[in-house]
Amino acid sequence: MITHVIDKGKFTNGLNMDKFKGELSQSSIQGHIKTIDDDVTHIKINGENDLNSTSDIKKINDVVADHDGSAFIDNGYGESDGESQTTSDNYQEKVKLTIPDLAEGDYLVSWSVEGKTTSDGSPVEIQIQVDDITIIGEPENSTDVFAGVGGFKRMSLLQGSHDFDMDFRSNQVGTNVKVRYARVRVRKY
Repeated sequence: MITHVIDKGKFTNGLNMDKFKGELSQSSIQGHIKTIDDDVTHIKINGENDLNSTSDIKKINDVVADHDGSAFIDNGYGESDGESQTTSDNYQEKVKLTIPDLAEGDYLVSWSVEGKTTSDGSPVEIQIQVDDITIIGEPENSTDVFAGVGGFKRMSLLQGSHDFDMDFRSNQVGTNVKVRYARVRVRKY
């Protein structure tokens, strides 16, 4: 067994242990980490002897150097800036983010979009969904001027593949509605 000891002073922007562990697991380290211990002044990464390769030591040091100590881990981001339109009252997909192997835990799903309708006042309806089941937002705009709207939801998700998508439709068949600058972001707490 081998132990890498890291002085906490190297975390110049703070340390978030859960985020640090997640960053290590995503860093393509070839050796096997068994435990990560946190004491008052040091982090101890314990692993098999294969964790002692030069490339793994460099990857661990890179993770330490890049770690920002914030509470979130970015898991995914999707966007569609171009203008899309429809006259249908069936939902049309604007942007979809699929994360194939999300770890179980609490996540913050945030989104933003601009939408508008034609001058007759029938609104553009926007729907934000998780896994095409859970609706986490349903904003609308009844004006003929693009208006931005956004929101967020903290939610617990099971391990596995998850889809986060934003759809839009016309409230009345034949009324032209438009959306643009659609964004969806998922961050682990």
